[in-house]
Amino acid sequence: MTHIDHAHPATDHDASLLEGLFQLAISGDTDGYEFKQIDSEVYSRLLDTYTTGQASRFSNAFAA
Repeated sequence: MTHIDHAHPATDHDASLLEGLFQLAISGDTDGYEFKQIDSEVYSRLLDTYTTGQASRFSNAFAA
């Protein structure tokens, strides 16, 4: 059973996603459904983080 740290649940989940993606890539299992699903989730989160960060920097530049 996996221990979940409720103080940092998102961080633990993010780390688990990246670890799973890494392990599948290392084993060469990149054509399966599991890899594609995790890859899509990681990509989506990175894109959301990037676009949200860009938007806040853009709005902060005009607020000054």
